[in-house]
Amino acid sequence: MVSASQQDDSKKVALDTSGPTNAGDTNSIQRASIYMTDVQTKRGLSPRHVQLMAIAGSIGTALFVGIGGALSKAGPLSLSLGYLFWSMFFILPCTLSVAEMCAYLPIRGSIFELAGRFIDPALGFSMGWTYFYGGVMLVCVEYSAVATVMQYCM
Repeated sequence: MVSASQQDDSKKVALDTSGPTNAGDTNSIQRASIYMTDVQTKRGLSPRHVQLMAIAGSIGTALFVGIGGALSKAGPLSLSLGYLFWSMFFILPCTLSVAEMCAYLPIRGSIFELAGRFIDPALGFSMGWTYFYGGVMLVCVEYSAVATVMQYCM
């Protein structure tokens, strides 16, 4: 007997890409047929792994190296309030919007696929290049942070 959670894990989406791709089309959800298959998603990460990855993503080099100047000028309360304001009014609505799009139409792909499907394919394309550019700049910032920390230690 297959449980309900196992059935949900094996859902896949078959998309008809012959029509328009933006959300203005009312038949968008009707063209995406959800069907059950025998292919199971491999779930190799435990909840502990996911939590540690989330902590590592939020507490990075920028938190320790980048906020030093702001912390010395503004103090810990201003920094905490700024972090709270930013997360509640910018990050949370964006995260909830992506969750709504994934719940409405669970397509295979990343946030670029969602932007291309619901808004415009050009936005998905430009988001992909912006993400790539951000990754390249992150490498540069990490090298700069390592140099700053090494200079401080020597």
